[in-house]
Amino acid sequence: MKSSNWKAPGNDGIANFWLKNLSSVHEDLTTAYNDILKSLEKQPDWLTEGLTYLLPKTEETKNPKNYRPITCLPTMYNILTSILTERTYAFLEENELLPTEQKGCKRGSYGCKDQLLINEMSLENCARSKRNLSSAWIDYKKAFHSVPHSWIIKCLEMFTINLTVVNVISASMKKWKTTLHLNHNNGSLK
Repeated sequence: MKSSNWKAPGNDGIANFWLKNLSSVHEDLTTAYNDILKSLEKQPDWLTEGLTYLLPKTEETKNPKNYRPITCLPTMYNILTSILTERTYAFLEENELLPTEQKGCKRGSYGCKDQLLINEMSLENCARSKRNLSSAWIDYKKAFHSVPHSWIIKCLEMFTINLTVVNVISASMKKWKTTLHLNHNNGSLK
C-alpha cells in the first residue's frame, strides 16, 4: 500500500498505518474484497460514502467560491480502488493501449513537464533550422470533474477491461455519496 500512514481516513476512521502493520487482517480483507468482486450486493453502503470538508481559501467566507472541497474516502474503499487501478494499469500497459502522447497519468512520466520539454526542444529545433512552427496548449479546467460517469464505464468496456472490474466500478458509482462539513461562523473563520 503506497498511501501515507496517517493520511486522513474517511468515515471508516481507519488509518493506513494499521492496515499496513496488522498483517493478521490481510487474509480477511482479501476474502472480503473477493466477496464484493463476486457478489456486488455484498458491497456495504458505507464503503462509498465520503466526508467532504469545505476549506476556506480566503478570509472572505461568505462567497461559496472561496472554499476548496477536500473529500476523505473510506480507507477500505481506497484500498479496493487501488487494487483495481493496479490491475487495470497493468492490463493497459501489457496490451499497449496507453498512447505514447499521453503523459498526464503515465507512470515514469513527469506529466505536463514532459510535454513542455518536448515542445521546447521542437521550438528550438525549428529556430535552429529556420523553420516556422506554431503550437497550442489546451488546458481543460477541472477536466476530470467534467467527464460523465457513463463515459468512464464506456471507455473501460471499449478497452476490454475485465468485466468484474467494470461492474464493481459501475456499482460503486451508483452508490457514491458524501456528507459536507463546513467550518465557519458568520463570514469569519472558526
